Amino acid sequence: MLGCLHRCAADGTLHGARFATTVLCSFVGTSGKTPAITIMIETLNKPLWGMSYSILLTDDDADSRDVMAHWLDDCGFRTRQATCGEEAIDIVRAEPIHLVVFDLHMPRMTGLEALQQVRLFNERLPALLVTAEATRDVIRQAQQAQVFSVLPKPVNVSLLLHLLRKALNSTYPTTPNPSTEQ
Repeated sequence: MLGCLHRCAADGTLHGARFATTVLCSFVGTSGKTPAITIMIETLNKPLWGMSYSILLTDDDADSRDVMAHWLDDCGFRTRQATCGEEAIDIVRAEPIHLVVFDLHMPRMTGLEALQQVRLFNERLPALLVTAEATRDVIRQAQQAQVFSVLPKPVNVSLLLHLLRKALNSTYPTTPNPSTEQ
């Protein structure tokens, strides 16, 4: 189990923690012992772990965007939404965005084509690609476009959060200042 817990303090600020679970399992050759494997427990000393990051969600399907935005908002990210590749390019040019999520198949411009345009003025911006068609050819094209990872649709919240964290940590070794970093 992976997720985000948060509470609202009396002053309206959000405080939270990421959590994981301990799995009890038995292994062959352990003399009947049941070892406990702790996967991960991390408590943060600051509000929710995504608090300083702006994530752009680009998908022509409003329901898909809204669901991902809800998950990310609950974990403290600031989310922006774009309905197409052209709108995403305009947002990335105008605002500090720390990571972009592109749907592969959108009208007029695919997510990979939009990312190619973004790369012309922002080479460093990490990107995730979501698609219902995660074929070898799509994955190869995504790798060539320097997409951090391809997520199959329907998107799994745990996988999305895991990959977001990995992409953000590899690109931004320290938490960015949202007003200056892009």
